[in-house]
Amino acid sequence: RIRYKTYTDNGIKYVSVLDGDRVHTYHRNMWGVTLFAPGSPMLHTAVEYFEFMTYAERSYYDEMFARIDDYTRFVYSTYSTPSDSPIFAEMLNAIAAEAGIDVSLAAKACKYHAKTDAFISAPSEMQVYLDRHALAMAIIDYLSENYVYTLDPVTTESETFGVEKFLTETKEGYCVQFASALTLMLRAAGIPARYTEGYIAHDFDHTGSEDGAYYADVLDRDEHAWVEVWFDGIGWVQYEA
Repeated sequence: RIRYKTYTDNGIKYVSVLDGDRVHTYHRNMWGVTLFAPGSPMLHTAVEYFEFMTYAERSYYDEMFARIDDYTRFVYSTYSTPSDSPIFAEMLNAIAAEAGIDVSLAAKACKYHAKTDAFISAPSEMQVYLDRHALAMAIIDYLSENYVYTLDPVTTESETFGVEKFLTETKEGYCVQFASALTLMLRAAGIPARYTEGYIAHDFDHTGSEDGAYYADVLDRDEHAWVEVWFDGIGWVQYEA
């Protein structure tokens, strides 16, 4: 909750924000720049929006936030759908319980409200983001401690396939299997995650380059798979499984 008051002095509008036993004062100059005393924090966007911004500035922010909400809605509807297999949720809950992580808090986010056709405000609590990161890292640690990385994993004859077989039977694989397992367990929690493939470029060289650019040879062995996890208000964050 933000506590503040406004007043005008010599035709200039001021905002005083109460911060415990301190008062921080803000005003805008003729160029539209919000000024404040050294040591004071930046003015909260919500206060600046209602008290200082012009109609044009508010329109810009409205459009920007609408686009953010639209994309966030797309992310949650596209990248948080869990697998039909119960294996991923079972393993996720066991890992979270061992690490002491609240899965429901880690998955808390902009919740789509069907009745209002809008997002309820995104969480600002730092604990949500810390728990989401901690859950991802707990899964990564579990995989690294209990599964073997190899480019030549064993094969078995059974009715289990793909990532389920990797988690329950072979317990051997390379980046594809590890990244897929992390993605599916995070989705089992309702956390948007996407499996990503690409190449890792290294050994850059600009010797003899007339344009100053760096170049590197990218080979088949440089192919890699990783996971990107969504954090509201931040975007996609890469994780190595």
